Amino acid sequence: MERKRLAVELKAEQEGAFRAVFATFNQVDHDGDVTLPGAFPVGSKLPVAGVGHNWDTPTIGGGTIGADEAKAWLDGQFNLEMAAGLETYRSVKFDQDQGINAQQYSYAYDVVKGHSARPDEQKRWPGAKRILEQLIPHEVSPVLLGAGIDTGTAYVKARDDELTLATRAARLLTDTSAFAQHARAAVAMRAKEGRQLSAANRERIGQQIEALRASLAELEALMAETAPEPKSASPDELRSLHAARMARLAREFGVPLQLSA
Repeated sequence: MERKRLAVELKAEQEGAFRAVFATFNQVDHDGDVTLPGAFPVGSKLPVAGVGHNWDTPTIGGGTIGADEAKAWLDGQFNLEMAAGLETYRSVKFDQDQGINAQQYSYAYDVVKGHSARPDEQKRWPGAKRILEQLIPHEVSPVLLGAGIDTGTAYVKARDDELTLATRAARLLTDTSAFAQHARAAVAMRAKEGRQLSAANRERIGQQIEALRASLAELEALMAETAPEPKSASPDELRSLHAARMARLAREFGVPLQLSA
Protein backbone atom coordinates (compact mmCIF):
# COMPACT_ATOMS: atom_id res chain seq x y z
CA MET A 1 0.00 0.00 0.00
CA GLU A 2 1.21 3.48 -0.88
CA ARG A 3 0.44 7.00 0.24
CA LYS A 4 0.30 10.16 -1.81
CA ARG A 5 0.19 13.65 -0.36
CA LEU A 6 -1.75 16.43 -2.02
CA ALA A 7 -3.21 19.79 -1.14
CA VAL A 8 -6.89 20.04 -0.39
CA GLU A 9 -9.68 22.16 -1.83
CA LEU A 10 -12.47 22.51 0.70
CA LYS A 11 -16.05 23.28 -0.20
CA ALA A 12 -19.04 22.99 2.06
CA GLU A 13 -22.81 22.60 2.15
CA GLN A 14 -23.17 22.42 5.96
CA GLU A 15 -20.96 23.10 8.94
CA GLY A 16 -17.99 20.74 8.89
CA ALA A 17 -18.56 19.59 5.31
CA PHE A 18 -15.71 19.68 2.82
CA ARG A 19 -14.56 18.75 -0.65
CA ALA A 20 -11.01 17.41 -0.72
CA VAL A 21 -9.49 17.29 -4.19
CA PHE A 22 -6.99 14.48 -3.83
CA ALA A 23 -5.91 13.86 -7.44
CA THR A 24 -5.50 15.87 -10.62
CA PHE A 25 -5.47 13.89 -13.85
CA ASN A 26 -3.03 14.00 -16.76
CA GLN A 27 -0.41 15.94 -14.79
CA VAL A 28 2.94 14.89 -13.37
CA ASP A 29 2.78 15.18 -9.58
CA HIS A 30 5.75 15.64 -7.26
CA ASP A 31 6.16 11.86 -7.01
CA GLY A 32 6.60 11.56 -10.79
CA ASP A 33 3.21 9.87 -11.18
CA VAL A 34 0.54 10.64 -13.76
CA THR A 35 -2.95 9.61 -12.68
CA LEU A 36 -5.39 8.97 -15.54
CA PRO A 37 -9.11 9.80 -15.57
CA GLY A 38 -11.14 6.86 -14.34
CA ALA A 39 -8.48 5.71 -11.87
CA PHE A 40 -10.79 6.01 -8.84
CA PRO A 41 -14.06 4.19 -8.01
CA VAL A 42 -16.57 7.04 -8.16
CA GLY A 43 -19.31 6.70 -5.56
CA SER A 44 -17.21 4.66 -3.14
CA LYS A 45 -17.10 5.63 0.54
CA LEU A 46 -13.83 6.53 2.27
CA PRO A 47 -12.97 7.31 5.89
CA VAL A 48 -10.95 10.35 6.92
CA ALA A 49 -8.08 9.15 9.11
CA GLY A 50 -6.41 11.10 11.88
CA VAL A 51 -3.62 13.58 11.15
CA GLY A 52 -0.60 11.99 9.47
CA HIS A 53 -2.37 8.68 8.65
CA ASN A 54 -2.79 7.85 12.32
CA TRP A 55 -4.51 4.47 12.15
CA ASP A 56 -4.19 3.96 15.90
CA THR A 57 -7.02 6.43 16.59
CA PRO A 58 -10.66 6.56 15.42
CA THR A 59 -11.42 8.16 12.07
CA ILE A 60 -12.43 11.84 12.19
CA GLY A 61 -14.94 11.82 9.33
CA GLY A 62 -15.79 10.30 5.99
CA GLY A 63 -17.08 10.96 2.50
CA THR A 64 -17.83 9.83 -1.04
CA ILE A 65 -15.46 9.82 -4.04
CA GLY A 66 -16.39 11.99 -7.01
CA ALA A 67 -14.54 12.85 -10.22
CA ASP A 68 -14.68 14.65 -13.55
CA GLU A 69 -12.23 14.74 -16.46
CA ALA A 70 -9.75 16.91 -14.57
CA LYS A 71 -9.69 15.76 -10.94
CA ALA A 72 -10.99 13.40 -8.24
CA TRP A 73 -12.32 14.52 -4.88
CA LEU A 74 -13.90 13.41 -1.64
CA ASP A 75 -17.18 15.05 -0.63
CA GLY A 76 -17.03 14.54 3.10
CA GLN A 77 -17.95 15.64 6.58
CA PHE A 78 -15.75 16.14 9.62
CA ASN A 79 -17.14 14.49 12.75
CA LEU A 80 -17.65 17.55 14.94
CA GLU A 81 -18.91 15.41 17.83
CA MET A 82 -15.38 14.19 18.52
CA ALA A 83 -12.47 16.35 19.66
CA ALA A 84 -10.09 15.41 16.81
CA GLY A 85 -12.72 16.05 14.12
CA LEU A 86 -13.68 19.41 15.62
CA GLU A 87 -10.02 20.39 16.04
CA THR A 88 -9.24 19.58 12.40
CA TYR A 89 -12.28 21.52 11.21
CA ARG A 90 -11.25 24.54 13.27
CA SER A 91 -7.66 24.34 11.97
CA VAL A 92 -8.80 24.28 8.34
CA LYS A 93 -11.30 27.08 8.96
CA PHE A 94 -8.61 29.19 10.65
CA ASP A 95 -6.37 28.83 7.58
CA GLN A 96 -9.25 29.81 5.34
CA ASP A 97 -10.08 32.87 7.47
CA GLN A 98 -6.43 33.95 7.22
CA GLY A 99 -6.51 33.59 3.42
CA ILE A 100 -3.85 30.85 3.31
CA ASN A 101 -3.89 27.33 1.88
CA ALA A 102 -1.92 25.55 4.58
CA GLN A 103 -4.06 22.46 5.04
CA GLN A 104 -3.24 19.54 2.76
CA TYR A 105 -4.37 15.96 2.54
CA SER A 106 -2.79 12.61 1.74
CA TYR A 107 -4.44 9.37 0.65
CA ALA A 108 -3.42 5.75 1.09
CA TYR A 109 -3.92 3.48 -1.91
CA ASP A 110 -3.09 0.26 -3.71
CA VAL A 111 -2.28 0.16 -7.41
CA VAL A 112 -4.59 -2.19 -9.32
CA LYS A 113 -3.34 -1.23 -12.76
CA GLY A 114 -0.34 0.89 -13.70
CA HIS A 115 2.98 0.83 -15.52
CA SER A 116 6.29 2.61 -15.91
CA ALA A 117 6.05 5.56 -18.25
CA ARG A 118 6.85 4.64 -21.86
CA PRO A 119 8.99 6.93 -24.06
CA ASP A 120 5.90 8.35 -25.78
CA GLU A 121 4.29 9.03 -22.39
CA GLN A 122 7.46 10.67 -21.09
CA LYS A 123 7.38 12.90 -24.15
CA ARG A 124 3.76 13.84 -23.46
CA TRP A 125 4.38 14.27 -19.72
CA PRO A 126 8.01 15.33 -19.17
CA GLY A 127 9.29 13.97 -15.87
CA ALA A 128 6.72 11.17 -15.68
CA LYS A 129 7.98 7.96 -14.07
CA ARG A 130 4.80 5.97 -13.59
CA ILE A 131 1.29 5.96 -15.09
CA LEU A 132 -1.51 5.13 -12.65
CA GLU A 133 -4.56 3.69 -14.44
CA GLN A 134 -6.65 2.11 -11.64
CA LEU A 135 -6.32 2.60 -7.88
CA ILE A 136 -8.05 1.50 -4.71
CA PRO A 137 -7.89 4.33 -2.14
CA HIS A 138 -8.27 3.31 1.51
CA GLU A 139 -8.47 6.62 3.36
CA VAL A 140 -7.58 10.30 3.26
CA SER A 141 -5.71 12.08 6.03
CA PRO A 142 -4.73 15.66 6.96
CA VAL A 143 -0.99 16.30 6.49
CA LEU A 144 1.32 19.30 6.14
CA LEU A 145 3.32 18.60 2.99
CA GLY A 146 1.60 17.65 -0.26
CA ALA A 147 2.49 16.35 -3.70
CA GLY A 148 -0.54 17.56 -5.61
CA ILE A 149 -0.71 19.93 -8.56
CA ASP A 150 -3.17 22.84 -8.80
CA THR A 151 -5.09 22.12 -5.61
CA GLY A 152 -5.68 24.18 -2.48
CA THR A 153 -8.13 25.29 0.18
CA ALA A 154 -11.28 26.97 -1.09
CA TYR A 155 -13.40 27.22 2.06
CA VAL A 156 -15.03 25.34 4.89
CA LYS A 157 -18.59 25.87 5.97
CA ALA A 158 -18.95 27.99 9.08
CA ARG A 159 -22.02 29.05 10.98
CA ASP A 160 -23.77 31.98 9.32
CA ASP A 161 -22.97 34.23 12.28
CA GLU A 162 -19.25 33.43 11.86
CA LEU A 163 -19.01 34.58 8.25
CA THR A 164 -17.34 37.95 7.72
CA LEU A 165 -16.90 40.13 4.67
CA ALA A 166 -13.20 39.19 4.62
CA THR A 167 -14.07 35.48 4.72
CA ARG A 168 -16.55 35.77 1.85
CA ALA A 169 -14.05 37.84 -0.15
CA ALA A 170 -11.32 35.22 0.31
CA ARG A 171 -13.74 32.45 -0.66
CA LEU A 172 -14.86 34.30 -3.81
CA LEU A 173 -11.29 35.07 -4.85
CA THR A 174 -10.20 31.44 -4.42
CA ASP A 175 -13.25 29.96 -6.13
CA THR A 176 -13.05 32.34 -9.10
CA SER A 177 -9.34 31.63 -9.59
CA ALA A 178 -9.91 27.88 -9.26
CA PHE A 179 -12.74 27.97 -11.81
CA ALA A 180 -10.58 29.84 -14.34
CA GLN A 181 -7.65 27.42 -13.84
CA HIS A 182 -9.96 24.42 -14.19
CA ALA A 183 -11.45 25.81 -17.41
CA ARG A 184 -8.01 26.43 -18.90
CA ALA A 185 -6.83 22.95 -17.88
CA ALA A 186 -9.89 21.42 -19.53
CA VAL A 187 -9.17 23.30 -22.77
CA ALA A 188 -5.51 22.24 -22.74
CA MET A 189 -6.40 18.59 -22.11
CA ARG A 190 -8.91 18.53 -24.95
CA ALA A 191 -6.45 20.26 -27.30
CA LYS A 192 -3.91 17.47 -26.70
CA GLU A 193 -6.59 14.94 -27.61
CA GLY A 194 -7.65 16.84 -30.74
CA ARG A 195 -10.93 17.97 -29.20
CA GLN A 196 -12.53 21.32 -28.48
CA LEU A 197 -14.39 22.69 -25.49
CA SER A 198 -17.96 21.39 -25.56
CA ALA A 199 -20.95 23.67 -26.13
CA ALA A 200 -22.24 22.83 -22.65
CA ASN A 201 -18.97 23.89 -20.99
CA ARG A 202 -18.82 27.06 -23.10
CA GLU A 203 -22.30 27.88 -21.85
CA ARG A 204 -21.23 27.25 -18.24
CA ILE A 205 -18.25 29.58 -18.62
CA GLY A 206 -20.45 32.21 -20.26
CA GLN A 207 -22.95 32.03 -17.39
CA GLN A 208 -20.10 32.49 -14.92
CA ILE A 209 -18.83 35.54 -16.81
CA GLU A 210 -22.30 37.14 -16.83
CA ALA A 211 -22.76 36.46 -13.12
CA LEU A 212 -19.37 38.04 -12.36
CA ARG A 213 -20.23 41.09 -14.48
CA ALA A 214 -23.53 41.58 -12.65
CA SER A 215 -21.85 41.23 -9.26
CA LEU A 216 -19.06 43.60 -10.32
CA ALA A 217 -21.59 46.26 -11.38
CA GLU A 218 -23.39 45.92 -8.04
CA LEU A 219 -20.15 46.23 -6.07
CA GLU A 220 -19.01 49.23 -8.10
CA ALA A 221 -22.36 50.93 -7.42
CA LEU A 222 -21.96 50.19 -3.71
CA MET A 223 -18.47 51.72 -3.71
CA ALA A 224 -19.78 54.84 -5.44
CA GLU A 225 -22.69 55.15 -3.01
CA THR A 226 -20.45 54.85 0.02
CA ALA A 227 -17.53 56.99 -1.21
CA PRO A 228 -16.42 59.41 1.54
CA GLU A 229 -17.02 63.12 1.02
CA PRO A 230 -13.91 64.95 -0.24
CA LYS A 231 -12.13 66.74 2.54
CA SER A 232 -11.98 70.52 2.24
CA ALA A 233 -8.43 71.86 2.49
CA SER A 234 -7.66 74.56 5.02
CA PRO A 235 -5.99 77.83 3.92
CA ASP A 236 -2.68 76.64 5.39
CA GLU A 237 -2.96 73.35 3.48
CA LEU A 238 -3.71 75.22 0.25
CA ARG A 239 -0.68 77.50 0.71
CA SER A 240 1.55 74.48 1.42
CA LEU A 241 0.24 72.69 -1.68
CA HIS A 242 0.84 75.80 -3.82
CA ALA A 243 4.40 76.14 -2.49
CA ALA A 244 5.14 72.50 -3.29
CA ARG A 245 3.84 72.88 -6.84
CA MET A 246 5.88 76.05 -7.41
CA ALA A 247 9.02 74.32 -6.10
CA ARG A 248 8.45 71.40 -8.48
CA LEU A 249 8.00 73.79 -11.46
CA ALA A 250 11.14 75.67 -10.48
CA ARG A 251 13.16 72.44 -10.46
CA GLU A 252 11.72 71.27 -13.78
CA PHE A 253 12.33 74.56 -15.63
CA GLY A 254 15.45 75.70 -13.81
CA VAL A 255 14.07 79.12 -12.78
CA PRO A 256 14.41 80.88 -9.42
CA LEU A 257 11.54 80.23 -7.04
CA GLN A 258 9.59 83.39 -6.17
CA LEU A 259 6.63 83.30 -3.83
CA SER A 260 4.51 86.31 -2.84
CA ALA A 261 4.15 87.08 0.83
